[in-house]
Amino acid sequence: MHKVSILKSYKSTITAVKYPLIVFSIAISLRSITEILALPYPIGYDVINYYLPSLVNFDNHWTSASNQFPLYLLLLHTITSVLQIHPRIVISASVVLIFGLFSLVIYSIARNIFHLNSFQSIFVSIFVIFQVSLLRTSWDLHKDMLGLTITLFCLSCVSRFPNISKRIMFAILPLSIISVLSDRMIGFLLSSVLIIYSLITRERQIAIIAIATSIIFVVALIANFEIIRNNIIIGNVENKTIQQPYTALNLVILFLLMSGILVPTGVIGVMKSRNIILKIPLIISLLGS
Repeated sequence: MHKVSILKSYKSTITAVKYPLIVFSIAISLRSITEILALPYPIGYDVINYYLPSLVNFDNHWTSASNQFPLYLLLLHTITSVLQIHPRIVISASVVLIFGLFSLVIYSIARNIFHLNSFQSIFVSIFVIFQVSLLRTSWDLHKDMLGLTITLFCLSCVSRFPNISKRIMFAILPLSIISVLSDRMIGFLLSSVLIIYSLITRERQIAIIAIATSIIFVVALIANFEIIRNNIIIGNVENKTIQQPYTALNLVILFLLMSGILVPTGVIGVMKSRNIILKIPLIISLLGS
């Protein structure tokens, strides 16, 4: 009986690992193809104008980079310095890994929040990672992808409270801090969601995480206030002086072409879903967009 139970446990472990590994492998392969095809040239505006120059000449660029939520850049610099690997390779390898982790988070949400079976969760994960908008984000908005991946993981864990291990619950706070320090837009989204969700659930532990995360985010915003203010001023000046080549109608048409087919099923899904925590970032994102 003991051997039978061990065998069953072994088989269940293999099954639990096998399907996420399939999703991870597909995501890694998808994102690696573009990087390999582009060799030796880097891909993406931010990669060419921010990540690569900052890592190659870190000391010269640090003064300006330090005012732009530089946590991800510091991480890349640490890997480059310690392992003595060329920044081009580190940048590409890091975003490929992040894209793979993002696919695992989507699989986890499909399994644990939507309660889909393994094959349905694989389908959802593959469907999401092949979306044009996500592929565009992973193209050069690397710290956005990192922040978004961690944010979705934290929200997935928080939504299952209190039916979640204390060890994972304790890990949510440092992960949330990493997320809000990675990108200010993602940081605002995560902080807002945690605050609203803690007010709805009235759970003490979630409230502590929300308050601590929000304080860290506000401190980071204050530290980066000058460059944010300058960006707003420059943006206002450019909007008045430069004739924009697009209109609101152009943007609506673009949105409908890219995501219009998802809207009807998305509305049905939101109406039928009983999960609150995923509706909060959806509403905030809609208002922001």
